[in-house]
Amino acid sequence: IPRQTFIDMSDNNNAAFGREYDISASVSDAAGNAADVKSISFIMDKTKPIIKSVDLSGIANGAYLQQEDEQDVSHNVTIIMENDDASGQTLTLELSGVEYTGIVEVSRVTIEIPRQTFIDLSDNNNAAFGREYDISASVSDAAGNPADVKSISFIMDKTKPIIKSVDMSGIANGAYLQV
Repeated sequence: IPRQTFIDMSDNNNAAFGREYDISASVSDAAGNAADVKSISFIMDKTKPIIKSVDLSGIANGAYLQQEDEQDVSHNVTIIMENDDASGQTLTLELSGVEYTGIVEVSRVTIEIPRQTFIDLSDNNNAAFGREYDISASVSDAAGNPADVKSISFIMDKTKPIIKSVDMSGIANGAYLQV
């Protein structure tokens, strides 16, 4: 069967399940004796899964995240899919070069990123701005169609602001103020 035949087959734009096809083979010998018909079936799925959302424990995309050493906190990342096309597949999260995985179940998966991971993230000692990080999610469906990678970002800020001075015009520190 020419490759183009498969390329031209429709999957009915059915993002969740594709379309099932059957191929049958039959043959007869010179005497007219027919062999048993043999068939195989397959599912044509050309539609990639869609990651609807990536949620970092309720922290808004682009928000500041403070992570103190004494906090006993880890963060769950919940990923919601548009449909159940990737159910049963392994979804991968990537944060700062480290991957975390979970199995998509009925259009969603929650993956815990350990507390120590966030403690170990640097803020570049940047008191004014912190450092931005992305958590990216990727998955493929059973047919191997990859979803577009979807990310959420946050800014790690571990540096406390410093008050250099408090100045009240005309009043010395410790002086009496008469109103």
